[in-house]
Amino acid sequence: MADQFNFMLDDDDVQKGKCPAGIVIAVLVGEIPVFQWKPYHYHPGTVALWEIHKFQKNTDLLIAKAPFSHLICKVAVTFKMDLQFQTSAIACLQEAAEAYLIGLFEDTNLVAIHVKCVTIMPKDIQLAKHICGEPYGT
Repeated sequence: MADQFNFMLDDDDVQKGKCPAGIVIAVLVGEIPVFQWKPYHYHPGTVALWEIHKFQKNTDLLIAKAPFSHLICKVAVTFKMDLQFQTSAIACLQEAAEAYLIGLFEDTNLVAIHVKCVTIMPKDIQLAKHICGEPYGT
């Protein structure tokens, strides 16, 4: 258990007030108490709100480029062999795919809120797609 934590304190550090009370735990290693940092747990939803703010501030793509490129190539092979794509074409497809998915999740969130739910479910996605006029089964 002693090797799970990166930062170790001795008894003098705790008594001198170098670490605030409540975030340090004492673990017995043999007969000697070793003071270690206790991992801090935030309230539920706090980290999610931080991530929402972080992703709304930047304009980076959310899907990694390499896996998306591999997916495009795999799908293209089913239509025609030996197709090659320019990087700008893949970037354009990725922009369009992410814009579609973000719009779909926004509509799905509105459907879930309408049902007085905070968690989106597959049936919410199906209903949002149906309302937008897409085929129901896809």
